[in-house]
Amino acid sequence: MTRLIDQPIEVHGAVGPFCAPVGFRWRHSEYAVQAVLDVWTDTGAWWDGEGEVLFFRVMGGEGRVFELVRDSRGGWRLYRVYD
Repeated sequence: MTRLIDQPIEVHGAVGPFCAPVGFRWRHSEYAVQAVLDVWTDTGAWWDGEGEVLFFRVMGGEGRVFELVRDSRGGWRLYRVYD
């Protein structure tokens, strides 16, 4: 089961060829990225002038799985949380 969140987050660090996050802050809590499980691109809302977006499915502490998205302007959002 997943929950759609789609809220801005603050991302810490970026490593590798896709600039994968090493941690993020959401709801006044810090989350370390333990592993990047998947990376993919999407065209974004092209009808609103949005460019390509990059999705990261990551495993955080305690085995929780999150989907983070980086937009074409470099902003980050927590898109989805897996339960």
